[in-house]
Amino acid sequence: MPDADDEFKRLMTDQRNRSRTATKGEFKGGLADHSEITTKYHTATHLMYRALRNVLGDHVIQRGSNITAERLRFDFSHSEKMTQQQLNLVESIVNEQINKNWPMTWREETPSQHWVVG
Repeated sequence: MPDADDEFKRLMTDQRNRSRTATKGEFKGGLADHSEITTKYHTATHLMYRALRNVLGDHVIQRGSNITAERLRFDFSHSEKMTQQQLNLVESIVNEQINKNWPMTWREETPSQHWVVG
């Protein structure tokens, strides 16, 4: 079994490699696959991001996401813990948009286009 120092060094090497890839502008998307449910969860992250910015403010920045057929994780920056009221409002906004059953479209963007358009 590796000791803690070896494990830390391995994890740091992995992180450095990911950082080098990101620096080159080579981003790996957060989707585990392109199934219908995973695509829906990916769309939900966009809805969640907009709702979070509406509720908490424009300072909220997405820091990452991980999407599989079982769940989605959405990482974002905010200076304090969200209140239950804020959580409920974000959930309500997202569910309201989902229930409108908007038509799905997609487009490819560069990272800089993504940050402008959102």
